[in-house]
Amino acid sequence: MAPKLAKSIRMVAMMLVSFLVLTSLHYSSSRWRDLQEELERREAQHAVELDKQEQALAKARQGTIKCSASEKETLDKIQTRTQAKVQKVEAQLRIATESLTKAEKRIKELEREEAGKGRENAKLEDKVSKYESSIQTKEEELQEIKQESIDALKASRERAGVLRRGLQGSAALLAEKNVLIEQLNMTLFAALYHMEKDQREAAAERTHQLSMPLKDRKATVARLVSKDVNLEQEFDNAVLVYQAARKEHARLAQEFVNATRAEKERLDKEKEKAALLAQTQKQKVDLSALVIGEAAKVAKTEAADSPETPTRRDSKADAKEKDKGRSAKRGAPERKPRPPPKADPLAV
Repeated sequence: MAPKLAKSIRMVAMMLVSFLVLTSLHYSSSRWRDLQEELERREAQHAVELDKQEQALAKARQGTIKCSASEKETLDKIQTRTQAKVQKVEAQLRIATESLTKAEKRIKELEREEAGKGRENAKLEDKVSKYESSIQTKEEELQEIKQESIDALKASRERAGVLRRGLQGSAALLAEKNVLIEQLNMTLFAALYHMEKDQREAAAERTHQLSMPLKDRKATVARLVSKDVNLEQEFDNAVLVYQAARKEHARLAQEFVNATRAEKERLDKEKEKAALLAQTQKQKVDLSALVIGEAAKVAKTEAADSPETPTRRDSKADAKEKDKGRSAKRGAPERKPRPPPKADPLAV
């Protein structure tokens, strides 16, 4: 798009100059024709008036008409006005001729400048084509990175849905295990009720986190004793269920930690891809700005009226060399070394 913009700017500038020159020529030629027609009309009118004056003078000489002093003064005024108008028309005609000559000289100068700029335009078009190929390559890389990011985002969403459903199932399972642990509490206190006092105190110290309120404990023990429950078997079963619940809880917790760590690694990769995408986008913007700057320079050079002196031309060449160096530096940015990975706070 940038080379098309530069070419469009160049074409518009040339068309504008040509339009101004053609308009000036057309106006000068039309003005020239109008002035010639006006001059011919005035000359014809002047000739008619002179004929009338000569006829009047002839009649006056013959004695048929006596010209008064006022009529003679009127004729003198008419002749003076006619001469002034003729001089004015001649001055306008002379100015139009000078402007037409200047326009022709300017057209010749523009033709010579256009013939001399052909090689420079060819070099600029070659440079613009190189920039276009580079921009095309960067755009393809951006599309690939964008597609990879979209795929990674879809996979992460699917994984998040799986983890969400797994956590919901884990919550339901933990709620069920809490009910089993509550049953374990009741069975444990029922078993403690039938132990010796010393054994009951020692067991109570080891299992103080599973204690129940005194009112609930008495009601639970009375209910279990009245049903002739095998307390030892119930206690062993409750312990097994409790251990299985602890293992299941540890497994779910480890799975959640692993999933969280994998999600963090995926987010880090996406951040790296986003940084690379931003860097590539910046290079693309720099290349576009450089192409637009070159096009603006060409348009400004073409629109300049006065020819450049050798000193000014040399200074512009030095400025172009500096711009090329800057563009080369912007086109190939230095890659900074990647910092070492941070310690994972979720590591077990």
